[in-house]
Amino acid sequence: MTFHLAISHSIERSGRWQASNTGSLIASWCGASLKFLHTGRSLSIKTGPLTERKDRFNGGTPMVACIISQDSEDDKIAFYDFEPSQTKQLFVARSEDEIGKQRTVELTLIDWASVLEIEAFIIPSTDDIRLPLRANHVRLLHIGDSISCGFSDGSTPIPRGCLDAFPFVVRDALRKEGVMMEIDMVAFPGTSLTDPTQEEIDSERNLPKGMETMFFHASPWSDLDYEGEQLRADILVVALGTNDDARDVEPIYYQTSLLALVSKIHELNVDTLKHLVILHPFPDFIDEDVPSHDTNSPLTVYIPSFVDTLRTRFPNVAVSACDIGQGIWKEYTMDGLHPTVDGQAILAAVWLDKARKIVKSVLGAH
Repeated sequence: MTFHLAISHSIERSGRWQASNTGSLIASWCGASLKFLHTGRSLSIKTGPLTERKDRFNGGTPMVACIISQDSEDDKIAFYDFEPSQTKQLFVARSEDEIGKQRTVELTLIDWASVLEIEAFIIPSTDDIRLPLRANHVRLLHIGDSISCGFSDGSTPIPRGCLDAFPFVVRDALRKEGVMMEIDMVAFPGTSLTDPTQEEIDSERNLPKGMETMFFHASPWSDLDYEGEQLRADILVVALGTNDDARDVEPIYYQTSLLALVSKIHELNVDTLKHLVILHPFPDFIDEDVPSHDTNSPLTVYIPSFVDTLRTRFPNVAVSACDIGQGIWKEYTMDGLHPTVDGQAILAAVWLDKARKIVKSVLGAH
């Protein structure tokens, strides 16, 4: 039996997935995942011709992670670098007893530099695929840059890609506490919040669009509009500003772009959005004149003002800020900016305390 994705209501999507005219699903933003329950003998995946590595300078991160959870056994994680139009086995039962057991399968695009097209999951006719059970379910929309992606410059590996980055480390911690959190992430290395100014355009610096525009694109490599499913968001996290700081963006320009982006997202989630969090720009230790414990950035001092403005504009949404970089030191980065796995764990520890409180308040409001 071939289980076709685009027409299936038995698979839960997180992140950005766009259906093609052939019925396949395409993910171009890392963190996009598919989750379902599988019972039976075997499970294979068939990729489409658009599957590719877009940038070979990705630090060696694998393309996809597949996590299979079954009963009380430890999760099994496998990594794949899929080729275009490839059929690959993801699971095969080791015994007759295992055939009858139900397992959770979660497939995630973990590499920011790849595109994954899935044409089908393939199972025997006696097998079954169905939606996961939902309880204490919270959906978080996370918008970020290289820090959120789990970027590596190649000097220090980030073996699980975005799953080693703080948003997903916190997600997994909350899941272990019984909160089923799903993350829809739109993040890409080098991204600012703000679009290039006219002065920057005139200077021919070839800066990419900021997330205020790129958020609505189908892919980081395309200006085509995203036309896939707009998943609801209970919580919105904006983790941008480090690259704006590097461009010396004026705070008023940043605030204008922030309001524009949040306003558009709020319109799409007006019935569900309960909390908005602004994460402080990440500290940049590349400048040797900056001591390794100094986490101030030029935009940071204006964050209380940004929060007040957002509270006024969106009175029905709780708005707060969090400085997750307060415990980071230069030695926990690979190049003075991008965190190592240990650095990401430090960010996650700070964010977890804040996220746990926010999730409890959102669940209480449901």
